[in-house]
Amino acid sequence: MNYNFSDKVLALKPNAIREILKSASDPGVISLSAGNPAPDAFPVDAIKEISTRLLDENPIGVLQYGISDGYTPLRNTLKNYLSTELDIIKEDDELIIVSGAQQVMDIAAKTFLNEHDVLICEAPSFVGALNTFRSYNVNLVGVTVEKDGMKI
Repeated sequence: MNYNFSDKVLALKPNAIREILKSASDPGVISLSAGNPAPDAFPVDAIKEISTRLLDENPIGVLQYGISDGYTPLRNTLKNYLSTELDIIKEDDELIIVSGAQQVMDIAAKTFLNEHDVLICEAPSFVGALNTFRSYNVNLVGVTVEKDGMKI
């Protein structure tokens, strides 16, 4: 069977992170490359207790889809903290809760970059970020990094 994929998908290259994680998932391998936390660092008992309480108190609210900018009570709590404690956002500023750095890079690229724009990045850079930016067909220009930052 022949599949017709978009030009964007056809231009994608194998994901190095995925390949690293395949090796890192082997219990006999101690990986220093994937950036995964140590398994014993996960607060399993605390998460189990919190999950049980949430499912007992508000099962539908926990299991139902939420709004795309994140759980409103969490957003409001964070906005209050960032405003009152750190003074880095103002009352009318908005805040989006994301699932990780990769999602932030995708949203930023989608928001600010047009096809063929030039994006200056550190060299070396996080391969996940580079793959995200490449998927928007931008021209990546790597700048070496010294002790005090990018070599301007």
